[in-house]
Amino acid sequence: PQGVRSVVLDSVDPPPLDTLVELAPYTARVIEHLLAGCAADADCRAAYPHLEEDLYRLLERANARPLQIAVRHPESGEMLHLPVDGDTLVAHLFLAFYDSDLIPYLPLLITELAGGRDEMLLPLTSMLLDTILSGSEGMNNSVQCYEEIPFNPLDEIEAAAAQVNPLLVAYTMTDTMAICDLWGAGRAGPIEDAPVHSDIPTLVLEGEYDPITPPEAGQLAAETLSRHFYYQFPGLGHGTTLAACPMSITLAFLDDPTTAPDAACLEEMTGPDFRTPDDLYISPAASRLFLELNREGSPLPWQIAAWVASLGLLLVFVVLWAVLRLLGVWSCPHPWLDGLFHGLLALIAALYILFVAGYAGLIIGAVLDDWSLLIFGLPRIAPPVLGLAWLATGLTFLWLALLAVGWLRRTWPLWRRALYLLLALIPLAFWGILLE
Repeated sequence: PQGVRSVVLDSVDPPPLDTLVELAPYTARVIEHLLAGCAADADCRAAYPHLEEDLYRLLERANARPLQIAVRHPESGEMLHLPVDGDTLVAHLFLAFYDSDLIPYLPLLITELAGGRDEMLLPLTSMLLDTILSGSEGMNNSVQCYEEIPFNPLDEIEAAAAQVNPLLVAYTMTDTMAICDLWGAGRAGPIEDAPVHSDIPTLVLEGEYDPITPPEAGQLAAETLSRHFYYQFPGLGHGTTLAACPMSITLAFLDDPTTAPDAACLEEMTGPDFRTPDDLYISPAASRLFLELNREGSPLPWQIAAWVASLGLLLVFVVLWAVLRLLGVWSCPHPWLDGLFHGLLALIAALYILFVAGYAGLIIGAVLDDWSLLIFGLPRIAPPVLGLAWLATGLTFLWLALLAVGWLRRTWPLWRRALYLLLALIPLAFWGILLE
C-alpha cells in the first residue's frame, strides 16, 4: 500500500465473492437481463417479439439435437466439425457478453439460430475456440485449485445452480474438482477469501451486462474501500475502459484521485443499441471470409490477388484483340459474333473487379464503423455489390454458351478455341475460391 497512489478496478472480482458458486446464477442473470432489455426497447421488442420463447426453444432443440458447426482449428487449419448442445450454446452467449460490441447483436443471433440458421454461430464458435486454445490450462488449474476451489464447495455450487433455469446452467465444476484432487496446487489461507480494506483512492467500474463480474461484485468490493468512486455503465460488458465514457472517467480520476471525476458522459449512455434485420444484410459469408483472411497461412489472400490480376489480364486481352482487329492482324470472319463474344468477356471481367472492390469497401467501412457487424453480415447497402457477382456469373454462363456453339460449329480455328477455353477458367475460378 505504501507504494500505491491510486487504484482503478475495472470489472472486479472481490475475494469474499464465491465466484464459482455464483457462476450459474451469473449466467442466468445476464441472459435474463438481455431478454428484459430487449423487451423494454421498442425497436428490439418489435423486431423480436418472441425472443424469450425462441431462446428456450432453441436450447431445448440443441440439447436434443446439437447444432453442427464446421470451423477451422486456429493453429493447424484442420476443419473441425463440432457439435454444439444447449449448454455449449449458453457458453457461447456467456462469452459474447464479454465484448460490449457484440451485445447489441445477440437478439438477432438468437432469432436466426432459432430459425435454423446454425451457420450464424460459426464466428462465436471460432472465438470460443481461440479463447480456449490461447489460454494456459495449467495456469488456470493452479489458480482455480489454489485460490477458488477451497472456498467454493461443490455442494454449494450445485445448490446455487439448482436455483436457476436448468437450460441456463452452462458450467459445472465437477471436472475441475477432479483435476484439483490430482493437481497438487495446495490450498490458500483465509486471507484469500477476506475483503480488502483500504483508504487508497479507488475507482470501481462495472458494466451492466458483465457476465462474470456483474455490478453487484463491484459494489461488494467498494463497501470496504473508504475512498472509492463507483460507476456502472449501461449496455457495457466486461472490461469497461475500452469504451469512451469509462476511459474519460478513468483519465480524470488518474489526474486527481481525490476528487470525483466528471461523469457527465454517463447521462448520454443508454442500454445496448440493439440491431435488427433492418440494420444489416444478414449473411455468414462475411465472417467466413474475415476468419479465413485472418488465419495464419491461409492461401485465400493470394488466391484473390491472383484472380483479380487474371481478370485484369482478360481486360488487356480484349483491348489487344480490338486493336489487332482494327489493324487487320486478327481475322474476324464473324464480326458481330466476335464483337459480342469479346465484349461479354470484357464486361464479365470488369463486373468481377468492381465486385471485389465493392466488397472490400463494405468490409473496410464496417471495420471503421462497427466491426462486429461483420460477424453477422454486411452493411445494409450490400445487395447491389453482391448483385455484381450474380450478374457477372449469369453473363459468364451466357459467354460459355457462345463458346460451346463456337466449338460445335468450329467458328474459330482450333488454337483460338483452346485459348478461349483456357480463358474460361478465370471467371469460373470465382466459384472455386468460394467453394474452398
